Amino acid sequence: MLTCKTMLKNISTGQSAIPLKYLLAGLEKDFSELRSDIQLMYLEPKLMTITMYYKAPSKTVPGLKYDVVLEFHGNRLVKINADTPFKVYCNSPSFYFRYANTFKNHNSLLYVEKYPAMVEDEAKVRNPTKVSGFDKYVYSCLRLSMLDTIENLRQTQYMQNPPEVETFNKKRFEYLKYQKLKKISQDGIIV
Repeated sequence: MLTCKTMLKNISTGQSAIPLKYLLAGLEKDFSELRSDIQLMYLEPKLMTITMYYKAPSKTVPGLKYDVVLEFHGNRLVKINADTPFKVYCNSPSFYFRYANTFKNHNSLLYVEKYPAMVEDEAKVRNPTKVSGFDKYVYSCLRLSMLDTIENLRQTQYMQNPPEVETFNKKRFEYLKYQKLKKISQDGIIV
């Protein structure tokens, strides 16, 4: 299972043409832009895991929110840190097409059944070196999870029960619908 530290080490030793500090600077910029709009929907503590359900707004499609679910593993977790092993589910296209297969191969992907069968295929075009990196939504939710104690984070949750986590395909169709509406409004076409 992956941790933030192992992922950063993987990125820095991979075949990336962009130095790690620039990748992190870009992710930090995205985090500062997304931070105030990400919602912690529900936090579910169990004996050996803490599961956090987030809604993260799309940076390109207004009104669209992605599901990001993080499952942290450890005994009696009080606060999440860079050494805490985790699994993730994210239904954003950037995560799916770049990292889902790599996370699956590291036993760090949640809800494999919610992805299309292509999750079995390597991302030969978008991630040919199989680097287990971050997309902006996963990174931002991970950062938010590390900012405070579990108990303080739990006080900020929006719901009393776990929310429905949408499949990748359902979110993809919603994305395409928003994109079509956006194009229609830009072109001034009335349907």
